[in-house]
Amino acid sequence: MAPTERQLAAGIADVLKRTPGSRQIGPAEIELAPGLIMQLPPANGGARVAEADPPCPSLYMCAYAHRQYTNPSLNFTVCGREWNLGNYAYPGGGVWNDKISSINNNQSSGTWSYFYDHVGNNNWDRILSVAAGTRRANLALDAAESGGGNANDRIDGVHVCGPVPSPWKPNWP
Repeated sequence: MAPTERQLAAGIADVLKRTPGSRQIGPAEIELAPGLIMQLPPANGGARVAEADPPCPSLYMCAYAHRQYTNPSLNFTVCGREWNLGNYAYPGGGVWNDKISSINNNQSSGTWSYFYDHVGNNNWDRILSVAAGTRRANLALDAAESGGGNANDRIDGVHVCGPVPSPWKPNWP
């Protein structure tokens, strides 16, 4: 169910308060950091986008909190960064780690994005690799590359295109 105008405004205010340096850039958009935009569900009955046409701008990699590409989402716009999702407020409380349930990698051809699970002591296991042009509507159906079940609600870090360092450690922010 779409939020009311009041609920949307309260959600935006909450995220802005809990994510230093963030700023509202649209009616339902917050730039969390340079290269990372959170898209919230539109207020008052905004239409849910069909699975055949998930909302992700060209050259972005978008990760959604719900199956079937349903907002809120994180839209990554810069290549070569490793993002720790535990540093970004999730609307309604908590942070973004362990919240991703679908992905649309709409980057340029030949690029990949990689998704990691924090396993403690600043160690990260790659659990998913997604090529540009690939959509994953329900991560509960995708086995984790590192084993241990599926990739749904396990993503704590994201590497958006470009060479991946080894060992992988988030460098942004």
